[in-house]
Amino acid sequence: MTPGGRVRVDLGNRRVRIAIEAEGYEFHGSPAKFAADCRRYDDLVSAGWLVLRFTYQQVLGDPVWVVSSIRSALAQRSAVPTDC
Repeated sequence: MTPGGRVRVDLGNRRVRIAIEAEGYEFHGSPAKFAADCRRYDDLVSAGWLVLRFTYQQVLGDPVWVVSSIRSALAQRSAVPTDC
């Protein structure tokens, strides 16, 4: 739950409050959609969530970096070793 109500994320972990978003132009390309995304992002951060945002190109073109970023964030939030 956020100050703005319930939100849906692409992938999330409630226990450690990490949300992972895959961003693309198709669903975020208009000014209204971009403004809604910014509000949702800010609501999540205000509620204590860490939001990791990746582009579709990053997910497909550099998955090693994406996974490394997610593991690092999880380690910071949950004290899980980064080499797991």
